[in-house]
This record gives sequence, C-alpha cells and structure tokens, in this order.
Amino acid sequence: IMSILELDEDVQHESHVLRRSALTQLGIREYSQSTIFRNPCAEFILTDLFCTECVETRDLNLCIGGVTITENDDGSSTAKKTEWLCDECDNPYDANEIEWRLIDLMQKESVQFQLQDLRCSKTGKVARGCLSRESECSAPWKPDTPK
Repeated sequence: IMSILELDEDVQHESHVLRRSALTQLGIREYSQSTIFRNPCAEFILTDLFCTECVETRDLNLCIGGVTITENDDGSSTAKKTEWLCDECDNPYDANEIEWRLIDLMQKESVQFQLQDLRCSKTGKVARGCLSRESECSAPWKPDTPK
C-alpha cells in the first residue's frame, strides 16, 4: 500500500513518513530486504516474439496484457480466446506460433529434467550407480534441477 501511496507526488513526503513510522512500530529496518516491493502478479515471458505485419520483435509477458475475444460459431456456443496485440501496429500475434513456442519450451524442460544428474547432498559428487538410494557417505541424492 505504501508503494502505491508514494507514487503520488502530492503526498509523497507524508507517505514516506508514515511508512517509516509503520516500519519502526513493526521492528523492521527501513532499507532491509523485506521492505522491497515485489510485484505479486505471475509472469511468463516469451522472448523474441515477432509480429508478421511490421516485423517488430519484443518480449511478451503471457500472463498480462492479453485481449479476450468472444466468438460465436453458430449462435449457440460461445468460445473465448486470448490474443496479444503488437505494440507498434496493433495486429494480433500469430497464436499458432505462440503455442508452438510454448510446446517447444515444455519439451526442452522435460528433456532437461530427464537427463539431469543426481548428486550427493553432502559432497556434491555425481551418482555413478543407478540403483543406490544413498551415496557412499550415506547421504541422500538430490537432483540438479528441482521439480
């Protein structure tokens, strides 16, 4: 709330004083890591997506900024689809291209997870045997890539 109040220049000084006093009452230092504003919205950025009309390339956040369009096929059913528009020419990006890029990313993640090494959680050595549940020092194995 304080970060939003500090955006208004008319009450910026008062909101800064209020923030400082609230943090003092909570026992938190003003410039600690816990006071830094973090955007609560999820984001998934698809890099280097280009527009087929104006050939402009940009990174696209798929979690925000899409336009939902309602289509009626035969009058009885209503289908909703989301389109992302180019900032330069306002034409929609190719939905098939976005879908194929997402499928390709998921396949790469799957292959990376399946081909990862198991390491000893104590020493960091790579597992040589496939069937042992623990390393030579009786520590459990941990994967290189978390789930």
